Amino acid sequence: MDKMNVVLEEVMDEDGGKIEAEVTGCNRNITVVLEGYEGVSCDDIVLVELCEGVARVVIWADKEQEDPTHIITLEKAKADAITTYELCPNCEEEVEIPMDRVSNCPNCGESIRPCGDCPNNGTDLHDQCGWREDGYCIAFPDFRYKK
Repeated sequence: MDKMNVVLEEVMDEDGGKIEAEVTGCNRNITVVLEGYEGVSCDDIVLVELCEGVARVVIWADKEQEDPTHIITLEKAKADAITTYELCPNCEEEVEIPMDRVSNCPNCGESIRPCGDCPNNGTDLHDQCGWREDGYCIAFPDFRYKK
């Protein structure tokens, strides 16, 4: 476990305050403890972790609430992120999803496959689509189904 102490200085005012922050890193996550701030069960108020292959930031902004107040996925910040827009079969909303895997609709949670941009739509190859069985996409051979 590695620890680093940092002094945060006010960004809006040169003469503003300062607080100490302790950043701790281990194999599973990075936590941030800020002087004068506290969480419910521990003093960690910011957590960075890898969840289902995507980095995310988990924040406890209310010390009275046991569950996190914010979970921010960094999926769109990935250098190799390629997305597409698909119509959700359940809520019928058009949503942006990663093109390299089956995703959940951000509105209703229904599973969505990224098939709308498939150049094989309407062809015989579309009927052989591997997304259904082994996670292989004919149109995008570099991508594999990721759970």
